This record gives sequence, C-alpha cells and structure tokens, in this order.
Amino acid sequence: DGNLVLYGPSGAVWASGTNSRCNRLAFQPDGNLVIYNNYTAVWASSTADSQHGGNGGRLLLLTADGWFSILDNYWQSVWGFDAQP
Repeated sequence: DGNLVLYGPSGAVWASGTNSRCNRLAFQPDGNLVIYNNYTAVWASSTADSQHGGNGGRLLLLTADGWFSILDNYWQSVWGFDAQP
C-alpha cells in the first residue's frame, strides 16, 4: 500500500505514513533514505551528507533483535530506532 512499516513482537512500531502515495524506496548515494511517489520525495530520513557535515548514512542495518538504523562512516547511528518495546 506504499507505507513502509517495521514490526516488533507486538505489532507495528514505526510507519512512514506514506499510505498509497509511493512506489519506490531508495538509499541514495548521498546517504539519505527516501520514499518516492514517482519522482517526488514523500518521506526522507534526513541523513544526507549535507545534513551531517559530510558524514551521512552509509549502511542500513536491521538486526535480529529489532534495531533498525542508518550508520555513518564511523558506524555511528545517524537515524534509527529499536523495534523492541
């Protein structure tokens, strides 16, 4: 339906809120995770290099214990959350 949702053991813990408005998820070369409706951005993680002093997102990480994060060059989280309550 166009909504990016992450689930924990008891249900949804985070959603992009982009229902029926998007068709593509892109982790861009500048480090920004973006949801697009055709070519229009409808949600972004705000982790681009320009927003983090040249050290934006480099790696998407989803761990078995429910941590979802975007990491920079130094393996520091620049965006993320824990799906466990």
